[in-house]
Amino acid sequence: CFFFFFLCFVFFFFFCVFFVFFFNVPATTEIYTLSLHDALPIYPDSNIYISSGLPYGTIFRSQNNGKSWNLSSKGLPEHTIIKLLRSVTGKLFACTYGGGLYASTDKGVNWYHINVGPSSGMMGTITQNKKGVLFVSFFNSGGGSFSSKDDGSNWQKISIPYFTKVRAMAINPNEELYASNVNYLYKYDEVNCNWILLNHLSGQITLLAVSSNYIYAQTDYNNFYRSADNGQTFEQIKNLGFVVTGMIIYPDKIIVGTDGGGILKSIDNGDNWVELNDGLQNLNVTNLTRDVNEKLYAGTTNGLYISKNGFLITNVEVNNITPEKYSLKQNYPNPFNPTTTISFSVPKKGFVSLTVTDLLGRKVAELVNEEKPQGNYTISFDANKLSSG
Repeated sequence: CFFFFFLCFVFFFFFCVFFVFFFNVPATTEIYTLSLHDALPIYPDSNIYISSGLPYGTIFRSQNNGKSWNLSSKGLPEHTIIKLLRSVTGKLFACTYGGGLYASTDKGVNWYHINVGPSSGMMGTITQNKKGVLFVSFFNSGGGSFSSKDDGSNWQKISIPYFTKVRAMAINPNEELYASNVNYLYKYDEVNCNWILLNHLSGQITLLAVSSNYIYAQTDYNNFYRSADNGQTFEQIKNLGFVVTGMIIYPDKIIVGTDGGGILKSIDNGDNWVELNDGLQNLNVTNLTRDVNEKLYAGTTNGLYISKNGFLITNVEVNNITPEKYSLKQNYPNPFNPTTTISFSVPKKGFVSLTVTDLLGRKVAELVNEEKPQGNYTISFDANKLSSG
C-alpha cells in the first residue's frame, strides 16, 4: 500500500518576515543535511559535487578535494535533487524530484532543463553504460524509462505500458541493464527493445547493484536481498542488520554504506561483514562512491567524509546553510510505504507545529509540537500504524 501525504505546518512568532535563502554564510563544520535522495559523484578532475537536503535545488562544487566549496545551482528549480551523474563527455546531469532532468556543460555553473518524459516528472534515477548510452527513469505514473545515445540531446522511450514507477537502475560488467518497477525486477532486452520480468520482492526496490555473478537489491521494507541466478530466485541477507543506502562492487569484495551501521565490507558476497568506520563520526551514511584512486567518499546526515591511509576516514568541512525563510518541502518519497522524510526550515527561534492530516483534514499524526531554534530540520514519518489511503 502507498500513502499520499498532506501536511499542516504552523509557525508561531510575534511577527513574520519573508526572505530568500542566504548562501554566503560563515564557514562551519558540516553539510547541513544529506539524505537518501542526495547525490555525490566523484570524478578524475578532482571536482566533488554534492546536493544537500536544504535548501532544495542546491548543488555545491569543490575543486580542491573538499577544502573549499562554491554554489553551482544557477538555473536549477527548487526541487529535491535525487541523483547527479557526469557523462563520458563531461556533461553533468541532475535528476530532480518534481522538476524533471537538468544538465550543465560548464561543470555546474549553469544548468538548463532537458525535455525528456514528463517535464515536471518525479525522476527515479540516471545511469550510463560504457558506450555512453544514458538511461533515465521517472517515478510518477506515465513516466517510465528513456535512453539517449547522443548525450541527452534526443531520447527514446524504452518502457512498456505498465512500466511507470522506476526507482532504481543498475548495469552489470556485461553492459546489461536492470531496473525496478515498484517491487518488480526487470532486465532490458536491447535486441528486441523490451523488458524481461525476472522476479518480485517484498517491498519497493530502492537500490540495485549488479556484479558478474550476483544481483543485490534493497527494499523499503528494510530487506536486503541477493540473487546468484540472474534474478530467478532471491535470498535475504539477514546478518547485515541495516538498510543499505549505497554499494560499491569490487572483484574481491563489496562495500556498502548503511543507515545506522556506517560502512561495512564483505569478502564473501554478503555472508559476513566487517566495519570500516575508523574516523567515521556519523554512521548514518546516505551516499557512497569512490574515485579513480579507490578513495572512498561517504555522505552522511551531517557531513561528508573521505577515506585516506586505507580506510581511515576524515571529516570534510562544508559551509552551513542558514535559512531566512519559512519553508516546508515536499516529503520524499511520495507516494511512500511505509516511511517518508520531511524537511523544513525555521529562520528564527519560535514554536513549530507539524502535523499529518487525512483527506478530510483530520489529524492522524503529530510530528513536531515544540519550540525550535533557527535551522534546517529533517524528520522521518512512519505510517506503519495507519490505514492505507
